[in-house]
Amino acid sequence: MSSSDMQPKSFSFRQTVRRVFNTYSTYQQPARGECFGWQVPYIAPIAGLLLQALTMRDEVKQYKGECEEVMQKLIRVAGLVINVGESCQTHKLNEGDLPARLRVIFKSLQSELDGIKPVLGECAKTRGVRSLLLRKDLLGKIKKYDARLANVLEVFQAELLVDIRFAQIADRRDVNRAFQSEVTMSVMQSALAPPSPQIFFGRDTELAHIIHIIFTNIGSRPARIVILGPGGYGKTTLANAVLSHDRVQEHFEDARYFISCESATSSDALLIQIAKTLGLVMGPPDSLWSQIFATLNSKETILCLDNFESPWDQSDETKHAVERPGQTEWTQPFLDPLGTIGLTAAKEIWKSIAGSYNDISEKLIVAVDYVPLAVNLLAHLSQVTPPALLWRDWNTKHTKVVKRGQMHRLSNLEYSIQLSIDSERMRVNPSAKDLLGVLSILPDGIHMKQLGKFEEILDGVDVSLSLQVLQQCSLIHLGGERYQPHPIIRQFCNNQDFTLPTHKTNVEEFYIGLAGINVQKATPDAYAEMVLEVNNTKVVLSNLMQSSYKDQSG
Repeated sequence: MSSSDMQPKSFSFRQTVRRVFNTYSTYQQPARGECFGWQVPYIAPIAGLLLQALTMRDEVKQYKGECEEVMQKLIRVAGLVINVGESCQTHKLNEGDLPARLRVIFKSLQSELDGIKPVLGECAKTRGVRSLLLRKDLLGKIKKYDARLANVLEVFQAELLVDIRFAQIADRRDVNRAFQSEVTMSVMQSALAPPSPQIFFGRDTELAHIIHIIFTNIGSRPARIVILGPGGYGKTTLANAVLSHDRVQEHFEDARYFISCESATSSDALLIQIAKTLGLVMGPPDSLWSQIFATLNSKETILCLDNFESPWDQSDETKHAVERPGQTEWTQPFLDPLGTIGLTAAKEIWKSIAGSYNDISEKLIVAVDYVPLAVNLLAHLSQVTPPALLWRDWNTKHTKVVKRGQMHRLSNLEYSIQLSIDSERMRVNPSAKDLLGVLSILPDGIHMKQLGKFEEILDGVDVSLSLQVLQQCSLIHLGGERYQPHPIIRQFCNNQDFTLPTHKTNVEEFYIGLAGINVQKATPDAYAEMVLEVNNTKVVLSNLMQSSYKDQSG
């Protein structure tokens, strides 16, 4: 990548480093006559350790992917520490004014940073053969500290929420407690502002479109934007890019919230998740809604409800408790569902993660149809497994290869796809999955003119309704006049053998009959149907011939 490509994505990081440096300088050498700042002993050493660790970012080459995950957590830590420092200065707080539990967490954080710094330093200076020999050991250390740092962050933010609750429940009116609550709120808001995605290619048009929509008539008509697309196509990454965009940061400042709805399977759970993100006191749903409404109306705010299909696709109770998406006045012009990103952007993603790129790398990204998540995961895998071996595995295991670590939608391609297939909307329409299985064995999908024919072929399947459900779940798209699964979805379904045996037999008989028609004697309608289905006919017959050959050889 060129320096110009990196600059907008690194701005937030460089700004963080500058602010950490300023914080360190302020607390290391407080201005003459100040009676605070130096009395909070955690700030200077923690800021100093952060500064050393963050500035190693560009030096770490061999372990860029793994270290970047640690760096992202360090950036979040930096945001917390900076805001604690600024709040302490603003309110003239000293160590005694901070909650005891918060002081314990600061000590734990300092200890973790003391351990992370030498590991990053070792990664930065390890090269060549020595890097290959020590790779497993260093990756283990990085993973260990990444997990421990994540735990400290989780405890830190949970403690800040507890502090808010206790402060308001006890209704403590003394000045010091009020200052503590202000510090807590300030830090919580900073922690919830999402980091800018470090790897972001191929979505500049969509990003510009969304930013334009947000700032059109912003004072009189808030934008309501939905980002649609299959699992793994970068919806979450695009949303984070919007929330961390310079213009959005400048306008909304700390009133930018990323709300994960993945675990919210009821209206109450959704309200609790929103309230937690906004830093509100827990209580009955009616009370929560009042607090949420008041908070969102107190200043201009931008919210991202990530994975909103999780609560929406649940029970009728949830659907009627939140505003129905179908009745929402979505801002126009609508954003088209996300497609794949193309070769150029996929290549940039690969190079930014893996460092190197060759013809095998290109074969892999073409094979996964330039799906952002698949390219990202394969590029990370190529850091420890040569692309040639990945290509060999792809040809035998296909989408099963594209995973990295735990079962999570952002680290496992098949798991991400399966979440869409297992959604409530699909479960209550089981024939949609059956139709998806049929579509996956037909390279040209189903032409609109053939819907009636497939109603006859697939007995018991409501083809029209099933197509609607599959489109709503972003599992298929309408290209021209044909309904087709996205290529990576087709690959997954074929691996899982989604097609019911009876449906497969009926489809095969239909295409055998179509191939047996005498072209010279065919009616105009029959000939037109043969033309529409020529590609599907060829593939179905070819698969049948291969199947027969295997049976005979057995």
